[in-house]
Amino acid sequence: MAIGKNRFDELYRIIETVSHCRYRAQKRLNLHNWLTQITLTGLAFALIVIPLLALGGFNRNFSKTYVEVMQIVFAVAVLAYSLLLSTGNFAVRAERMHASGLKLTRMLRRMYPLMGRTDNATNKKYDALVMEYYDVLEGNENHVHLDFQGTQMAFLRKTGAPTPTPGQSQMMRFIAFWKYRRQRFGLRLSIAFHSFVLFGHYFIALLAVFAWTALMCIKHTCQ
Repeated sequence: MAIGKNRFDELYRIIETVSHCRYRAQKRLNLHNWLTQITLTGLAFALIVIPLLALGGFNRNFSKTYVEVMQIVFAVAVLAYSLLLSTGNFAVRAERMHASGLKLTRMLRRMYPLMGRTDNATNKKYDALVMEYYDVLEGNENHVHLDFQGTQMAFLRKTGAPTPTPGQSQMMRFIAFWKYRRQRFGLRLSIAFHSFVLFGHYFIALLAVFAWTALMCIKHTCQ
């Protein structure tokens, strides 16, 4: 294994980034678990309410056949989210991600006193830490790109805007600050997009079923 200058510093940076990603993955999986349960509850509640509204004479817009067809559609949605919850196994995966993050955090604490050292006496410690790091990675699933982007954003917020250096021109300061703001803005857009792709269907499903239920009764309630 090639040993470079400040190899512990580089390894520390990598493990610190991955550990933050693991903790963010835990939050993402817990959110998946919570939203799946909320969506299932909402759809099941609608399946109970819709036939009761139809029997009570509150259906003023749709035919009986159309209502029955939509009940089948919502029942299929309930089945789909039930399968997602059972096969996704979000709660267990979140716990595993948290455990992986804890292992990496413990490694960081052991590694901190070794940062900056390049003497040959630490070669075995470095090799052992690298092997332990890869063992931790192999023991768990990988995080997704959204987790990494969230970590990048957290690091950007922590470091803040670039500090002007002595003798730096106003133009160079402006360019450095503009690049920083552009990177943050790009990350925000990407995080928003990927979050919508991962979680948007929960809100769309709930909005669709309750909006359709409201449309079924809207004439009656407005009279």
